[in-house]
Amino acid sequence: MPGANIVYVVGAIGVAVFASTPAFAVDVREMTCAEIGAFAQEVAQQKAEGRPLNDMVRRLRRSFERKDADTEHELERIVRAIYRVPIFSTASPEEVGSAYQTACEHG
Repeated sequence: MPGANIVYVVGAIGVAVFASTPAFAVDVREMTCAEIGAFAQEVAQQKAEGRPLNDMVRRLRRSFERKDADTEHELERIVRAIYRVPIFSTASPEEVGSAYQTACEHG
């Protein structure tokens, strides 16, 4: 049953999100949960297309130009988790985004 597999994957990702970034919903005050989910989905898409972790971190840091170090730090934690947590390697970018949005909403 394909639907059951999707529920399992999203649930497993949710657990990984909670374990890897326990306070990100509180720490990224400038972003809504939907924006966090969209950010995570974009990062996962870039990863799927072969963009290296260091390029993603460098790009993120350039976009903030020291404006908001706290937000930049929390978004960098999300980027690093997506690249390093094994479950994210088996999930689609949409599933990653959905898991982050759900984790944020319930965080």
